[in-house]
Amino acid sequence: MEKLQELEQLISYLKSIEMAKKHLANVKKRLSVERIELQHISRQLEETSQDVDKLSRLSVKSLFHSFLGNKEEQYELEKQEYLVAVLKYKEHKKTIELLEFEQKVLEEKVQKEGEAKKQLTQYISEREYQIGRRYPQIKDKLLLISKQIDENFAYKREVREAMIVCLKTQEIFNQMVQKLEKARGQTHWGPHHPITSATRESNNRYLDQASELSYKAKQLLLELQDELDDISAIKSTKRWGDFKEFQYFHDIYYDRLISDWMIIKRINSVLNYLKGKQHSLQRINHTLKLELNGTEKAIDYLNKHREEIIVKMV
Repeated sequence: MEKLQELEQLISYLKSIEMAKKHLANVKKRLSVERIELQHISRQLEETSQDVDKLSRLSVKSLFHSFLGNKEEQYELEKQEYLVAVLKYKEHKKTIELLEFEQKVLEEKVQKEGEAKKQLTQYISEREYQIGRRYPQIKDKLLLISKQIDENFAYKREVREAMIVCLKTQEIFNQMVQKLEKARGQTHWGPHHPITSATRESNNRYLDQASELSYKAKQLLLELQDELDDISAIKSTKRWGDFKEFQYFHDIYYDRLISDWMIIKRINSVLNYLKGKQHSLQRINHTLKLELNGTEKAIDYLNKHREEIIVKMV
């Protein structure tokens, strides 16, 4: 049993490195796209007289007030478009920072691939030698079962990784909802509700904190999509509901905030959106749990089957 656990650890460790290698390639691609998008938006914004760097440092609510202003001005399409562009500028700039940090972490992990492969190869070679020496008549059967167990160990790691990312994403969404609910509880969202400077500062802080969390949520959602795509490639029957909509998470998030401002209600629309997506993540996590349980049962079955073959031969 101890040897089996050691093998599972080796396979899981190497699998995590292989997954990090694939994710690193995706991170590099996304970094390239984000940099191009940031340059494009920067040029677009520089054509106006607005100071982009100064605007990017404003709180979310201050930006909304600056561009959407009062009721008579807030329906001007150009102001809305410019607000969205500034929000996109902030998003791409922060996303690049997060991706660059993630790239560094992944590169350090990938460097350990060679040593991990060497250890696993040695272990499997030793296993094959021992099986061939002890059970020459049933060697091929036992090696086939061992290979199937190894594949299930690797798949189990795939599912676990997806569950970890899913839980991290759920936690970020929970924090965002908490921040927005605190902002909603302090004041109405919109330009026609006078409040004290202290309340305004607190309100702005919660909105900004939610916005900062949204950048992390975006990265985790893309990572989760990578993980689920890998699982679907192994078991093509798996479906993940409306997960693809998460690709447009930030667009929808800010669109809902703008709607809440324009209609001059409390922060309702964006909260309803986030809570709806929380349920989507819960369903994904539930499906992953079922998949993990099924894989563990398959490993148990294969181990018992191997023991039965050995007992029959003896």
